[in-house]
Amino acid sequence: KIVLSKDCEIKVRNAGNHTVELQIFGKGECVGKISQALPKDELLVTGGNAPNFTSWFVVLQQAD
Repeated sequence: KIVLSKDCEIKVRNAGNHTVELQIFGKGECVGKISQALPKDELLVTGGNAPNFTSWFVVLQQAD
């Protein structure tokens, strides 16, 4: 689990076979979940809308 701000955090889980599961939390509630293959040297990018004409995004890449 990684805290991004006082209201936002993510949880990343290795689901095996080069697949990751990403859960996104806003104010303690899960607001999104994605499961995707993440081979080395590729990115997982997801995002969405936020209040006041803003947005958010998360970028994941395998660690070396």
